[in-house]
Parts: sequence; C-alpha cells; structure tokens
Amino acid sequence: MTLTCATTRIAFKNVLVATDFSPVSDSALRFATATARRYSSKLWVTNVISPAETALVPPEYWGSSQQMIEEATTRQLQELGSKLRDVPHEVLLEHGGIAETISAEVERLKAIRKN
Repeated sequence: MTLTCATTRIAFKNVLVATDFSPVSDSALRFATATARRYSSKLWVTNVISPAETALVPPEYWGSSQQMIEEATTRQLQELGSKLRDVPHEVLLEHGGIAETISAEVERLKAIRKN
C-alpha cells in the first residue's frame, strides 16, 4: 500500500487587523504580523473612530473632542507603523460604525475570499 500526501498551498495577499490599541488587540496584531510575514502578505492595520466615542460629549465640545481623538489615534497609528518596518503594511484610520466599517474594508481588500 502506497500512501500519498496531499498538500494544499495557502496564500494570503492581504491580512487585515483592527486595533483599539489595547493589550488584546496587540496580541491580534502580533498574530497578523506573523501571518503576513509567513505568507509574504501585505498587512493592513485599521482603527475605526466610532460616533459612539463622542456620544456623551456636549455639542459645543464635539468638534474639539473629535479633533483630539483623531490626533491621538493618528499618532498611535504612526508609532505602530514605525514598528512594522520589516513587513509591507499600511495603516488606515476610518470613521463610522465599527462592524460596518471593518466589513467594508474586508470586502475592499478582499481579505476574505468568498466562494
């Protein structure tokens, strides 16, 4: 009896990971980075600023609060991007509902292939 070994080659063109800069998302980022390295993929790191973040801010402070959140998030994404120098990557700052925005990015980047 002869045994044959079937091998399937997996390829990922893009790897998308969302971050909120928490320790849990740091773990997800490490896994996504390792996956991108292993499969020579491009790593996309996204953060979504949700309207819920300023929902309880009085209207007169909404603009300045939004600007502060955006500046802090941009700075954190730049710092994160500088740590990913050895991996082809791009960082994205998005606005909107978190689930809807990430789903749209998955579709746009073809991060998940549908049959």
